[in-house]
Amino acid sequence: MDQKVLLTILGEQTDSDGDISEIKLMTTGLLSRYDGGIRVSYKESELSGTDGAEMTIEMEGDAVRVFREGDYSSNFLFREGKRCLNVFHTPFGVIELGAYPSQVEYGVCDDGGEIRLCYDIDMQGRHLGKNRLMMEWKTETGIS
Repeated sequence: MDQKVLLTILGEQTDSDGDISEIKLMTTGLLSRYDGGIRVSYKESELSGTDGAEMTIEMEGDAVRVFREGDYSSNFLFREGKRCLNVFHTPFGVIELGAYPSQVEYGVCDDGGEIRLCYDIDMQGRHLGKNRLMMEWKTETGIS
């Protein structure tokens, strides 16, 4: 059964020159449980630059997987301490990006939960920067 959730998402990117950009988004989404895992999904907004893209984050065991469906689709796997090769589809072609997470954490309770990801990203072995993603959600019962 899907539950409506209120999401607070903070993304931070530090490029190879040390320049930092941040994005903060509050939106609604859906939380669902499946055999062995948890899934949170939501639509991105104009603020993120990918208006209407569908984001799905799955948490299971020691892994977090992030899917984006839309003009710029992607499929990223995060396992702490393990470099994972990921695919990013653009209108100009497919790009393979490596993600090396130093932090992959999530927690869920009856009225909410959170995800924390911190990872370096590279393309063909060239370091592009460091990313952080923090997402918290509250179910309707957790919102007072």
